[in-house]
Amino acid sequence: MGEASESGEVTEHMRITIEISKEAESKLQKRADEMGKQLPEFIEYLVEREARFPNPSFDELAAPIRKQTKESGMTEEEIEEFVDELVREVRAEKPLHLR
Repeated sequence: MGEASESGEVTEHMRITIEISKEAESKLQKRADEMGKQLPEFIEYLVEREARFPNPSFDELAAPIRKQTKESGMTEEEIEEFVDELVREVRAEKPLHLR
């Protein structure tokens, strides 16, 4: 049976049962406690968040970089040299213990 949301829309719900290890349960319980939520409520929050905002794949994250690189006309060697130089600059700016 549906339930009305704040906007008046009727939403359907699905009930599931999952099996997780005691270790996972313990870790999830700790995180739920930190957020002031009961474990079932916290797991529901995690599932809903993943459904709304899935983590992008590496290819999805790298697509704009690949596009820019291709459009720049730089060779792989030039890009590698550029990145290496940036890494050297950052390392020169920050002491090792702050990295």
